[in-house]
Amino acid sequence: MTYPQTIDLARVLAMPYWRRPASGDTDDLPRFQHHIDIHLGIEYYPEDSHYDPLFGWFKKHHDPNAAIR
Repeated sequence: MTYPQTIDLARVLAMPYWRRPASGDTDDLPRFQHHIDIHLGIEYYPEDSHYDPLFGWFKKHHDPNAAIR
């Protein structure tokens, strides 16, 4: 990842929408994917694997079904 993309990713993760507690809204993952796509200029496909740290962040901090927040 390049420096500008790192800054853009930090901006997405710091957005008030993603800093709020998980709502259980089923549209949250597609919305997260869309924010990553438009702000970083990439096509992000979330993957539930230990090789995708961004999806891990989403689950840990935003998935209402996650055990630890």
